[in-house]
Amino acid sequence: MKKHVLVLVLIVVAQLTAVTAAFLEWHYRISPPGWTCGINRGACLARWTPTAGFLWGQWKCEQVIAPSPEKCNGMDDDCDGQTDEGFDLRRDVHNCGKCGIVCLGSQNTCQNGACTDGGCIPSNGGIEVCDDIDNDCNGWIDETGLKDGEPTGSVCATPK
Repeated sequence: MKKHVLVLVLIVVAQLTAVTAAFLEWHYRISPPGWTCGINRGACLARWTPTAGFLWGQWKCEQVIAPSPEKCNGMDDDCDGQTDEGFDLRRDVHNCGKCGIVCLGSQNTCQNGACTDGGCIPSNGGIEVCDDIDNDCNGWIDETGLKDGEPTGSVCATPK
């Protein structure tokens, strides 16, 4: 009889340990206050997982999904808090206007995020005037100049 009770007690302890382990593993997927574990932003995921002696506070940080080179896909692949940085959606013929839009055939140029005919011919001597035409063929219409790839103003007296 004592042998059966001992076996029953061991089974109950094993079940409680398994339930406790499952709870603790779920609970520590996020870092407890004061603990840090890997990178948990963008596409990255880190979590705490118990080691063999987890009941006595033995945990390890596991980077489940690590940073990877940035791709144009609407996600923060390199986990730096920015999405699709380094891709010029206004001029990139492989990501024109949005990721994955490829300019093909006669529409082989990306200007202001739209696939257009690559045969832009400067007009007005390549000087912008207020005429809804990209006179200097730089991908912008009626701009006064560019700073960091963005227009600094308009040649039109009043906004359209």
